[in-house]
Amino acid sequence: MKSGIWWEKHSVSIALLYEKIIGFVLNWALMNYLSNKIFQNYSLALSIFTVAVPFTGLGLYYGLLRYGSSMKEDTEKQNFMQNLFRATWRNQIWESLLFGCLLYLFFSLHSQQNPYFLLIAFCVRFLGYGFYNFTDSWLRASHNNPRFSLLRISVVSLNGFGSLYFLFQNNWDVFLWIQMLSPFIALFFLRPEFFTSLKITQTIQKDLLSYSLFTGWNNIASSLLFSIDILLITYLSSAEDLKIYRAAILIPSNMVFLGTIQIQRDFPLLAKNYLSKRFQRIYYRKFMSQYFLILIGGFIGSLFLAKPILSWLFPGFGSNLYWNFMILYIGFAVSFLFRIPLAHILSAMGKAKWMLGISLATSAFCLFLGIFMVPYCGSIGMSSCMSGSLIFSAGVYYYYYKKCTS
Repeated sequence: MKSGIWWEKHSVSIALLYEKIIGFVLNWALMNYLSNKIFQNYSLALSIFTVAVPFTGLGLYYGLLRYGSSMKEDTEKQNFMQNLFRATWRNQIWESLLFGCLLYLFFSLHSQQNPYFLLIAFCVRFLGYGFYNFTDSWLRASHNNPRFSLLRISVVSLNGFGSLYFLFQNNWDVFLWIQMLSPFIALFFLRPEFFTSLKITQTIQKDLLSYSLFTGWNNIASSLLFSIDILLITYLSSAEDLKIYRAAILIPSNMVFLGTIQIQRDFPLLAKNYLSKRFQRIYYRKFMSQYFLILIGGFIGSLFLAKPILSWLFPGFGSNLYWNFMILYIGFAVSFLFRIPLAHILSAMGKAKWMLGISLATSAFCLFLGIFMVPYCGSIGMSSCMSGSLIFSAGVYYYYYKKCTS
């Protein structure tokens, strides 16, 4: 009984942490076992996929989570969810075709030879993520945390362990099959009645559609920054520089996950007290005091330990890897202390439109710097652009935070 309660309480955090660990190992393996050219093609497809995937099904799964969570009658809730599933299915078909055209365009601009199976694999994967994102939100809206966690762990396990096995076997085609089909596990978590009919029986409410579209665009803007870097270095520098940059950013970018776990756990409390400026200020001061010294200690430790650790994790990547890592550590540490908590605080206070503007401004800032720096400085230039953009973003978030809480 106690173990069931414990799992109910901690299952989401455990699933998210497990997902991060497997993702870290898979990225490490890709950098060490793929040739520069194949890794460059895979990274380019993945960066475009990362930008597009928050908008699967026109973002209706965001509306499902927000509006479905508050519905109390089971019959109303089930009809509502079935109707959104049918709309998601229809939207996802044509979205996947558009995504395929977008991939083809980017690869045509980059190279005369298109890796067609890679493009097909990512199109099918994008289609699968439409169902995965919907099922993910459906389980959360149903307050079924254990099953939500099981879905995450199942998809990540197949994708992670299957991909790693065939990567080590040097079987690239089967690796892509695993990546392509793993999100479709989500279909086994849906109830049979979801598949009884594909007819949409109710018109999608305007406020739900508006919320879904806006949230989807907001998440695209947020992920845009972490795809612009790959696009810039792919088109303006070499495959070798891309590999060095991806290796250098792996640890710093995963470091901020610790803060994200806490802030997401506390978000309902922040939202509940969104009118209390004093509460928001006290919460942020506690967050800052909790992590400031840890990040300073991490920076000092990295000065002495980062070089041997990186040489062990990524042998043969050269001395530039260390300097890329240190530059990126500074940017992500500032992001950890400012961008991560303040973005959630502003969101809890109902300032989501500000977040969209800040995300777009940050991406534009990174793009502007990158166009001038990457062709001349390679991976060091891209790392400097990313850190500068994160610090710029942190400053803007802090400005609006002070404006809202003073």
